[in-house]
Amino acid sequence: MQDTSYAYFDNGTMKEKVVLKNGLEDGPFIEYYENGAVHWKDTYLNGDNEQDTLFEYSDQGELIKKMLCNKGVCFTIWTKDKGNIKPDTGVIKKEVLEMSEKFN
Repeated sequence: MQDTSYAYFDNGTMKEKVVLKNGLEDGPFIEYYENGAVHWKDTYLNGDNEQDTLFEYSDQGELIKKMLCNKGVCFTIWTKDKGNIKPDTGVIKKEVLEMSEKFN
């Protein structure tokens, strides 16, 4: 069964909107700042596990970070200040490169 869950700040503005499947977070989600601007945007997979590309925005709506996520493990691939970020060597680099190829 699919449903959508909503959470709100004390001032009444939306805090989070997330799709639930069988009671678990499983689908698109958006988290907001108290001023109503989007803070985080991505997809959950089988619970609180970010999946695919996670976007982080400033409270003014500016994109500040992009991360690639696989079952809740996320790697930063871009930031507003540094641009594209190359992964370090080793296993993490291999996993990030494989994930990057999947989404490009």
